[in-house]
Amino acid sequence: MIMTLQRKIAFFCYLAVSIILTGMGARMYFVDKLMPYHLDALGVPFESIPSGARFMLLSFMHGVGIGAMSTAAAATILLFAPFRAGRRWAGWAVNCVLLMFFIPMTLLINDVSQNTAGNPPLWSMFFAFVMIGLATVLSNIGLGRKPVKA
Repeated sequence: MIMTLQRKIAFFCYLAVSIILTGMGARMYFVDKLMPYHLDALGVPFESIPSGARFMLLSFMHGVGIGAMSTAAAATILLFAPFRAGRRWAGWAVNCVLLMFFIPMTLLINDVSQNTAGNPPLWSMFFAFVMIGLATVLSNIGLGRKPVKA
């Protein structure tokens, strides 16, 4: 099946979210210090956190990084196989995969920004939701309609 222009744009919207999510996940997984907004939220320098607590906080952050990269990998596989093949369900599957990560993560990040001095990157969540929403609309334009005979 040939992808329509709308589905091609949707594909690239979803892919942009997956690429950014991979970058965010890699950044969180491969660093050996907390992010600056984490330290702002804690209100103490990294070196003053007890070693056991540092280990646990870094482990939690690495876990989020693994989750982000896994989510991005699942979405990318869906994009390059069933979505490109024109499977109607694939767009919804990509949505579900991405939103299962972004909805709870956005709620948690918002709680941090509301209750601490930390300033986490809420703009990235907003960008993801805009791109996912646009892709949802575009990937479903014209689906379910029967061709009109001339």
